[in-house]
Amino acid sequence: MGKKIRVLHVTVGLNIGGTEKLLSRLAAAINPERFDVSVLCLKSWGIEAEYLRQHGLRVFALEGRGWWDVRLGFRLFRFFRHHSFEVVHSHLAIANVVAAIFKSKGRLVWHIHEMGEGTSWLFRKAERCLGARADVVLAVSKAVARAFSSRTGREDSRVRVFPNAIPSEKKGNPLKEKLPVPWPEPRQVIGFVGRLDDEIKGIRVLLQAAKRVVQKAPTARFLIVGDGPDRQVLEKTSETLGLKDFVSFTGEIPNAAGHFSEFDLFVLPSRFEGFGIGLLEAMWAGCPVVATRTGGIPEVILDGETGLLVPPEDPKALADALLLLLTDPEKRSAMGRKASSHIETHFRWEKFVEDTESIYENSFVP
Repeated sequence: MGKKIRVLHVTVGLNIGGTEKLLSRLAAAINPERFDVSVLCLKSWGIEAEYLRQHGLRVFALEGRGWWDVRLGFRLFRFFRHHSFEVVHSHLAIANVVAAIFKSKGRLVWHIHEMGEGTSWLFRKAERCLGARADVVLAVSKAVARAFSSRTGREDSRVRVFPNAIPSEKKGNPLKEKLPVPWPEPRQVIGFVGRLDDEIKGIRVLLQAAKRVVQKAPTARFLIVGDGPDRQVLEKTSETLGLKDFVSFTGEIPNAAGHFSEFDLFVLPSRFEGFGIGLLEAMWAGCPVVATRTGGIPEVILDGETGLLVPPEDPKALADALLLLLTDPEKRSAMGRKASSHIETHFRWEKFVEDTESIYENSFVP
C-alpha cells in the first residue's frame, strides 16, 4: 500500500449546523486506508468535534474570537508551518479565504455552501483576489455556482456543481420528550430544523403562516428545532401572535435528523438557501416538505411531486401549501414515498464520498 494522502478540512466552527454536520460525516467516512484526515477549526471545540474525535480523527481548534483576532493569524501561521498536507479542503467563505492565505503547499479545494448573502465587501474582494489559488471550487448547487461566478466576475472552469448528500442517522429519543408542555392528541406536527437566523431562514414568516394554519387546522402544531441569534425575538413573536400553545422551540438537539420521521411535514421558509441539508434529511426519512423557491432548493425538490415550493416572504402561500398537505393524507403519504426514493436515487451518500476521494486524488470527472 502506498503512502496515505494527508487531507486537512478547514472550517469556521464545529457546533450544530448543516455545513458542520456534512463536514464531520464526510471526514469520518473518507477511506482511512488511503487518506489521513484531520480537521482544523478556527473557533473553539463543538459537538461535531466530539463526533470527529469519537471516530478517531485529529481535530485542531484555534480558539479564534473573530476575523480581527490578531492572535488567530499567528496561530494559523504556526499551524501551517508545522503541518503539511497534500490536500486542504476548506468550507465557507471565511475558511476559504484563510486557507488560501496560509496554505503554502498541496492542492486547495474550496467548498462553497452558501449564496453569499450578507458577505461583506471585504470578503467579496478577498474571494475574488484569492480564488485563483484554489485548484477546485465545489458549489453545492447550480444556484451557488452562479452566485460565486457573479461575485468573482468570471466564469470559471474550476467550479464544479457538487450537490450535497447525507448518510442515514439512527433515531434518538422521541422529540415529544423535548416539549415544554404536553400536546394533545390527535395532532399534526410541522417541523423546522435549522439555525434561528431570521434574516436567512425566514422563521418570522413561518410564524405568520402558523397563525393562519392553526385557525383552519387546530390540531396542527409547530416544532422549531435549533438555536441561534434570533431565538428570543422569535419566541416573543410567537407569543405576540397567540401561538404559545401551538409552537414549541426546543433548542439544539443532537442527531435531529433521526427525528424527521416524527414530523407530518417539514418546512423550510428560507429567504436565502444554497442547498438545504435539512431537505435531504427530511425527504430521505419519507417526510413531505414545503419550502421556498429560492437558491438551490428547486434543485432538490420536484415541485408537486416530492414537495411543494412557494415564494419566499409570503406567509399566505406558505400557509396554503401546509394546509393542502395537512388536509390530504393520501397526497402527503405519496409525496413522502416519492421524496425518499428521489433522495436515494439522486443524492447517494456513497457516491458523494467516492467523488470526494476522487477529487483528492485529482481523478474526479463530473
